[in-house]
Amino acid sequence: FFRFIYLSEDEKEANAYPEKAINWVRDLSAYRRTITKGDEIHVDLDHWRKDRGEEPRSYESELANNYFCTPDQCVDRIAELQSQHGISYFGANFAFGGLEHAKVMASMKLFAEEVMPKFK
Repeated sequence: FFRFIYLSEDEKEANAYPEKAINWVRDLSAYRRTITKGDEIHVDLDHWRKDRGEEPRSYESELANNYFCTPDQCVDRIAELQSQHGISYFGANFAFGGLEHAKVMASMKLFAEEVMPKFK
């Protein structure tokens, strides 16, 4: 089971900060589905965003599907996966869509120190 993760002790910051980054990831993935030859290396993603034929997912749906939360909320969500779905592994993508390196490292530190010990 794999998810994008951004953790912060501040719930509002945890919810808001990754919005631009996850939107970029989502949009690039959607664009890639339209490629019939070549690759996305030289694409003007902003131009494609204006002309795309489908509405992107809402950020609220991204919040529901990804783990942009506090460490305690992350523990609760992973525990719920275990109890309700029998999930026995969890993979996390912490660095995505141009998030600042220092913030990625802080998020990883929170995960290592406050989330992982709950699942030993």
